Amino acid sequence: MQDVQDIVFKVYENVHLEEGIVVLKNFLVNAYMYRGTSVKEMSRMLNLPVPVVSAIKNEFKKNGIVDLSNGIGLTKNGEIYVKDVLGYKNADTDVLKDILENTGIDLSRFEKEIEELGAIYQNRPEVDVEVDQSKCTAETGMKRAVLMLKSGCLIGKKIACIGDDDLTSIAIVLLLKHIAVSDNLSGMADITVFDIDKRILSYIKKVSEEYKIDIECIQHDLCNPIDNQYKNKFDCITTDPPYTLNGLNLFLSRGISVLKKESNLSVFLSFAHKTPQIRFLMQQLFVNEGLILSNIYPKFNVYEGAQILGGVSDLMILTTTAQYTKELISGIFSDEIYTGKFKQTIRTYECKQCSEKYLVGMNQKITTIEQLKSQGCLKCPANKFNLIRKG
Repeated sequence: MQDVQDIVFKVYENVHLEEGIVVLKNFLVNAYMYRGTSVKEMSRMLNLPVPVVSAIKNEFKKNGIVDLSNGIGLTKNGEIYVKDVLGYKNADTDVLKDILENTGIDLSRFEKEIEELGAIYQNRPEVDVEVDQSKCTAETGMKRAVLMLKSGCLIGKKIACIGDDDLTSIAIVLLLKHIAVSDNLSGMADITVFDIDKRILSYIKKVSEEYKIDIECIQHDLCNPIDNQYKNKFDCITTDPPYTLNGLNLFLSRGISVLKKESNLSVFLSFAHKTPQIRFLMQQLFVNEGLILSNIYPKFNVYEGAQILGGVSDLMILTTTAQYTKELISGIFSDEIYTGKFKQTIRTYECKQCSEKYLVGMNQKITTIEQLKSQGCLKCPANKFNLIRKG
C-alpha cells in the first residue's frame, strides 16, 4: 500500500491543505464509511469549504483512489488502503456508524463494557497521592474513549497515554472490542503508555494480554526527556497531569515531543477547573506551545473520592499547528510538579472517636490523610478523622 500512501502525500502537496494530511485520511475514511456521499455532505463532515473538498475529490479521482460513479466512493485500491493502513479492516462499520451518528455520548449502549471496566478498575493498584494519582470512574474511562473515537482519534491511530493511572488505555481496548468484528482487534490501534509507576504498567500489561492486544508499557519519569525512538511517532495523546502549571507544562511538552509534526492532531487533556487567573495562564501556555484550545467539556471526568477536586475535572481537546507547535521543556526538568510538594503545609487531624491528634504532611511520619486512614488511630480502633488545623 506504499503506492497509495505516496498518492495521499502527493494530493496533500497538490491541494496545499493547511489543515494537515490527517484531513485527507479522514476524507478517505468517510468515503469508505458513507459510500455515495455528496461533496456538500463531505464538506460538512470535514468542516472544509466545498471548493476544497471538490479539489481533494478530483485529485483522488485522477490518481485512481476515488470512484465518482455514484457520489463519492472508493476504488478497490482505496478500500484496501482504508482497511489495511488506516485500521478499518476489523471494524464493524454498522456498529461504528451507530456510535458516530449519535449526538453526544450515549453510555447506555456500553453497559456491558462499563460493567467489565468497573471490575478491572476495582482491582487496579491503590492511588499514590504523592504523585497526584486519582481513580476516575468506569463511566469516565468509557466516555474518554468514546470522545476520542467520535473525534477521529482512535481507529488505526498511534495513541500515547502520557501517564495512565486512570487506565484510559484499557477503556480504549474495551471500546475497540465493542466495535470489532468477532472481537478481532488486530490493526485497530497502536497504544503506548508512559508512566512512572511500575504497578500501573504491570496491571495494564496483564489486562491487555488477557484481551490479546499488545499495549506497549514504558516506565518513565517524565522529568526526563522521552527516548528519541518515540519522538514524532504518535497521532494523538491523552493525559491527566498533576494539577499544577509546572505539571501541565511538563506533561504537554513530553506529549508534544512524541506527536508527529503535523497540523490537526489532538491532545486530550484532563485538568481540574481552576480560577480565572490560572485559566488565563493555562491558555497562555497553550498559545506558547502552539496548541489551539478546540473544545472544553466542563466536569467531564468524575473521580472516586477525589475531595481536592470536588470529585470532577474538565476535559479539553487541544489541536496542533504544525509550524507553531513546540515543546517548551525539552531537557531535564528539576522543579516541583506535584500539588503536595507545592503545598508543603502540615495539617493536624483529630480522631473523631478519642480526639488523639496527628500531624500529616511533608517530612512527617504520616504524609497523607489516605495513609492516616489506612493506618487508623493508634490509640483506638477508629479510622475517621477531622481536620482541625492547616499550615
